[in-house]
Amino acid sequence: MSKQVVIAAVLLTLLIAPVGNVALAAGSNCDGSEGVYLYENINYQGRCSKFTGDSSRPEGWSVGNDAASSIRIVGYWTATVYEHADFLGTSSTSLADDPNLSDNAIGNYRVSSIRVQRTEPRQMGSQIVARAKIWVDKPVPYNQQNYPDGYRADCSGFASYAWQVKNNTGKPDNPDVIRLANDYGVYIPFDALQPGDIIANRLSGDIGHVVIFVRWISTGSRFEAYEENGNPDGNKNTYDGRAIKSILTLTRLPSGGITIAEYESFAPGPYYAYRYKNIPGFVNVVNGLRLSSTLLRVNDNVTALFQIRNDGGQTTTIAQLTAGARGPGANNKGWNAPVVDFPIIKNIVLQPGQSYDYSQTRSFSMAGDYFAEPVKDQNGWGGIYPWPRVYFSVR
Repeated sequence: MSKQVVIAAVLLTLLIAPVGNVALAAGSNCDGSEGVYLYENINYQGRCSKFTGDSSRPEGWSVGNDAASSIRIVGYWTATVYEHADFLGTSSTSLADDPNLSDNAIGNYRVSSIRVQRTEPRQMGSQIVARAKIWVDKPVPYNQQNYPDGYRADCSGFASYAWQVKNNTGKPDNPDVIRLANDYGVYIPFDALQPGDIIANRLSGDIGHVVIFVRWISTGSRFEAYEENGNPDGNKNTYDGRAIKSILTLTRLPSGGITIAEYESFAPGPYYAYRYKNIPGFVNVVNGLRLSSTLLRVNDNVTALFQIRNDGGQTTTIAQLTAGARGPGANNKGWNAPVVDFPIIKNIVLQPGQSYDYSQTRSFSMAGDYFAEPVKDQNGWGGIYPWPRVYFSVR
């Protein structure tokens, strides 16, 4: 056999040799584009493999088997790494970068398989907060000439990093406060704020400011925020700031707008709330189901009331909405008990942050045990998070 034939045979064997269920981008193509990256060493150093899908076995990974020590997530992906092949053994789930896996359940040098999927819309706000916390934990110093992770280390650059905003070429964009709100945000009312939303005053220059909402401490007023703050002591003559966690207060201005009380003297309001526009629309129950009466007799009218809200960043349409009810016999049969739903409302369109109040009345012709729960039809019937249910009896 000629030398050329031998070489060709070897190359063919390498091309067709099985390498396990490896995701399409699980080689060494660590180009910084969207996906999940495993690195050999801590702080994203050494050999690297990029993933945009599940990989059940480590054959073909550039990073190698039992070799990963850090993970980087670019864009809205959720990654779960496993101790053994085929997604078995101890696991750890990540929503954001982790420079050292040693403090996770899986630890360093133990990854043999990985599941990668697009983050569910309901988790995207939490992912924004988790990503922002990375800068706070370091902490990243305030410096408008510095671009860690491709984003400018000031207030709007920090929010842009947390939201992962990209320009038309897919590279990190660094808008000012006004353009961040206009180009990447959708306006929402303050009472619709969710983790990962931003609060911005839409001003330019040194008096423009934006913070990332984390949680309410006192609903409607005191809240926790992450921010890149140029002068955390409030003194405009010092700029030794950094990414920090703040406890701030919303107050009403004489003009009727809302401001952040702690910043009114040097980064004045009014402030506005925005949500990242690329979060798909989804609804939650924000005021749980209640009945107008729980002391019911046969043929008594009773009204079911609950409130839903679009907690995404895009418009969502609900084909049908009702309080799904079952009974009598609901305590034992659950959803298999007779169907006695409240009246259905059709074609509800909700903008980001917009709420809808359901209120419909019916009676029950048979005595027994019942339950009711908010349900919706969006490409099929299902419950609505957090799935509130009310049990009641008819005498």
